[in-house]
Amino acid sequence: MLAGDDQNQMKNYSVIPIDPNASLFQDSSVAQIHSTENLPKEILDDFIQTQRPVGLLAQKKKYSGVVVSANGASVELEIEARPHFSRDENILIIFDHPALKPFRVMQTQFVRKSFGWFRFEGRDPRLDYRYELRTEIKVSLFQIPDSVLGFLVGRRLNILREIISTQEDNPTFCGCFDYIGPNSENSNNGGDDFSIHPVHGEIMTQEPKVSILKNISLGGIGILIPESAPPMPKGSAFFFELRLPTSVAKINIGLRILGIVRHSRPSPQEMTEINVAWARRLSDNILVNNLRTLVPIH
Repeated sequence: MLAGDDQNQMKNYSVIPIDPNASLFQDSSVAQIHSTENLPKEILDDFIQTQRPVGLLAQKKKYSGVVVSANGASVELEIEARPHFSRDENILIIFDHPALKPFRVMQTQFVRKSFGWFRFEGRDPRLDYRYELRTEIKVSLFQIPDSVLGFLVGRRLNILREIISTQEDNPTFCGCFDYIGPNSENSNNGGDDFSIHPVHGEIMTQEPKVSILKNISLGGIGILIPESAPPMPKGSAFFFELRLPTSVAKINIGLRILGIVRHSRPSPQEMTEINVAWARRLSDNILVNNLRTLVPIH
């Protein structure tokens, strides 16, 4: 276990939301795209020319829209409901067409509204620069049961994130640690009544699956599992725990982050590569600013 598991040491934590649409990606009938170029041209033309409606999901609310124009990752929609979107929220555009199996979901963010049209830009959770480290780093995976993930998505449980900065008691260590906590009014930023839910301990005492770090970014992680078959389904959630030693960083960095599996694919030497999106992006001062040997592979 990494530092940060003693709740008496908690000094700087905040409640982080889980994407309420995270469970959608568990459905095998859903395929995620990051650009309208991933749609067959004749199907995209059909959406535009016949005004076939697309669906939208934003903060658990459903809307219907019509594609006015689409250019790669940019989509303009006409939405009758005239909703209000904030620029940082995650909005899903659903392209459901009789000729599309599985149907396609595009993760986007709102850009602007003009002439009654809403413009969205595709958002790739692994769009950040990915870094490969020049040494082998082991990553431990602690699986979060689907039922617990459902409670997190429904905000019946909270994810609490602790940030340990170098300006505190130990100037040679920093870290970012996620915990499962109860959904209570006391779980506020920096509150004194922090508590860890018993399910967190149950998860962290299980035998972890061990993998090898392939790459890491502010938005997610890539790992290699020494198995040729995908060992975990899309949409499953884990705590990903690793330590970046001073051989690759200016100081010791400890990480235990909740991530959701986006997809997997075969890798050479009978291994499987798993791509993961963090529940909430990391900050530069924890990761990038402290790394020593970086190889950007964006």
